[in-house]
Amino acid sequence: MYWRKNCVSSKQALLWFETHRIAIECIEITKITHNELIKLLLLTDGGFDDILKNRRTMKGRTKATIKTLDATSFEEAIDYLVDHVEILQTPIIVDKNQLFAGFNGSEIRQFIPSINRKLDMRRNND
Repeated sequence: MYWRKNCVSSKQALLWFETHRIAIECIEITKITHNELIKLLLLTDGGFDDILKNRRTMKGRTKATIKTLDATSFEEAIDYLVDHVEILQTPIIVDKNQLFAGFNGSEIRQFIPSINRKLDMRRNND
């Protein structure tokens, strides 16, 4: 999981994983590399928009920074993001086959191993 200090959503995700006893590797978003960003993008449906902060809720400089990406090549955009991680959404939770950016208590359940989800469903139905 890529996270940011002082990010409420990152703290919520960390707590959620601890509560569900799921071991995760935490990497501070400031340490993300060019190759790691490319790997993340391979797991998205919407490309950059899936890992960037929401444009509608942004203000001034951050919004202008994201507009800069629209005018660059893919490689330039990756390089830009490595140097401007403040426009990446956090947390970015990733495993081998899936990626989820932000925190949503319902959607994060996709990271619970399927056997555990089935056991939880059985317990809830009893």
